[in-house]
Amino acid sequence: VYLPPPARIHFHINAISTPDQTTTFDVTCKEAAQVHKAIMRSIAARPRPYDLEYLLDMLASYRDVKERPCQKCGKLLDNRAIFPVVRRKKSTKNDAGELESTWEALHEACV
Repeated sequence: VYLPPPARIHFHINAISTPDQTTTFDVTCKEAAQVHKAIMRSIAARPRPYDLEYLLDMLASYRDVKERPCQKCGKLLDNRAIFPVVRRKKSTKNDAGELESTWEALHEACV
């Protein structure tokens, strides 16, 4: 999976079958900068490692990683000059009363 500029991140997804016939999805990243390592920590900690749709939606939420400020502190960069890389899926009701899912962006220190 490739996220175009401004993100410019290459993800590789591996399907891993377990003895109990479930599949989990492991993600690697070609880039090795601190921001990419932080993104990988957030992806590894996701709550549903078996849910491919959730994973792809989460990966897509990083398309604006270099533009979206932290939901909690309002800053783009934290004290270590890292973008808000933690993603939390949040469901809210829109004006029509329907549930919509959005991804909150947070710094690791703001979680």
